[in-house]
Amino acid sequence: MTKNENCDVPENYLQWKTQFDRIRQKMKETAKPFFEQYSKQLFKDFPELESFSWAQYTPYNDGDVTSLGVFTKYTDIEISGEGKPPEPLKKAIIDDFLKKFEEDDLVQMFGEEIKITVTKDGITVGGYCEC
Repeated sequence: MTKNENCDVPENYLQWKTQFDRIRQKMKETAKPFFEQYSKQLFKDFPELESFSWAQYTPYNDGDVTSLGVFTKYTDIEISGEGKPPEPLKKAIIDDFLKKFEEDDLVQMFGEEIKITVTKDGITVGGYCEC
């Protein structure tokens, strides 16, 4: 096994890392168009769906900052009609859709400390989220 002259890291590791970095960059570049296309399809598949939203923020634990969280567990879904709760299946489909993305991708697309709302007309990124 050959080694990099400046350290003990095997060259094949560096090659894999370079390849991984390129793939990760490509994922970041394609994440938002995929998100937009797939979310439009959700509204076509479920015409009664009005919107869905979630929060992304860094929670605090006894005053200490922890790592950023994308809280899709608390996804809000609005269905056409007053007081009509979302069906568990629709919530599961939207939650599964959001889980297709890495937290880093969601942060790159939308930012931190915010609430994101997706409607039939597009995506709204709200201001600071006091979640």
